Amino acid sequence: MNKKNSIQWNTDWEGVHGFNDMAFELTREFHPKGRTAGEEFFAKISKVDDWWSITRDGYRAGTTLVLILPFFKAWEVSDAKMKEYATGHLRLMPGAQDTLKNLQRKMSVFVISTTYSGCMSPVAELAGIPEENLYCTQVQLDNYQFSPSEIQRIGQLAEEIADIPILDWPAGASKDEDLSQEMQEIAKRLHEIFWSETALMGMESYRQMISGIKVTGGPGKAEAVKNSCQKTGNELSRVVYTGDSITDFEALTLVRENGGLAISVNGNSYAVRAADIACMLDNTIVLEVLISTFAKGGKELIQKTVANWNWDTVENLDLEEDLISRLRQIFPEKLPSVKIVPGATKSPIESLIEESEAFRKYIRGEVIGKLG
Repeated sequence: MNKKNSIQWNTDWEGVHGFNDMAFELTREFHPKGRTAGEEFFAKISKVDDWWSITRDGYRAGTTLVLILPFFKAWEVSDAKMKEYATGHLRLMPGAQDTLKNLQRKMSVFVISTTYSGCMSPVAELAGIPEENLYCTQVQLDNYQFSPSEIQRIGQLAEEIADIPILDWPAGASKDEDLSQEMQEIAKRLHEIFWSETALMGMESYRQMISGIKVTGGPGKAEAVKNSCQKTGNELSRVVYTGDSITDFEALTLVRENGGLAISVNGNSYAVRAADIACMLDNTIVLEVLISTFAKGGKELIQKTVANWNWDTVENLDLEEDLISRLRQIFPEKLPSVKIVPGATKSPIESLIEESEAFRKYIRGEVIGKLG
């Protein structure tokens, strides 16, 4: 099939096609005090990263991946260890390989992931994604060196972070003054640790990391979508974007506001609010159905289909017989939950967010499911 005049699919990886959160898992795997300590440590950095993405203009959601790197160096993590872990611990969503393979025959498919390049290379090989269609956070960890005294200082900061409560804020908070007094003190100290020259910013290698590593998250994912359209010649109205988290918010919003199709897949509140439709899936074949429907009849047909999401509607779409047969085999009775996202001012969106976040925790696990 000629892809020139077809739509294109831009998709996040983790959360949509895989159950991994590699940065989280690497922290858990290599933290010197064990898995539980690693989980808690990563959650604290991820949470303040979410806060900075809310309160700082131009901040890239997902910068956690850079903030954690000096600690990786202190824990003797290398590029080889990162790739080895990723290769040996890939956990795919059922149907992911088939969905990617089938849709790549019909359209251009781009993977846009916040994940480290070393962790994404085995994924690209497995999924058959051409290197030029892969966007991720380029990191060569071995290129950065810290002195023994800096490593010691990084260890001290890690101990301090371990003793700091996790940052929390009330709904609607948008600046530090909206935090409780305790949380303001925590936010202030974490800012000093990561952005002050009295702590990590006083180290040359950390400054190089911050200035040189561009996280493919938040604005970076939106930039990647635009770049992919330059490659295909497509307008944004011909793009389907699938994502699940705060790092996808800008890309989902960009595609939705320009007439494309924005899909939240087991998304958290950020992804759901930015999407046209929200899916609660345990098999990616449903994405194959939705994307094929969009290719066939655009936004209008998608809206009609999802508004009456049931087997009668799907069977009347006149999609490929093989696709419908495979869907029927996987879901012989009831289809997974797929819903139109109501307007942000309407109360039903809150119940949809609750449904999506509950399924997210169920499908990805309680700890990873809570991450931003």
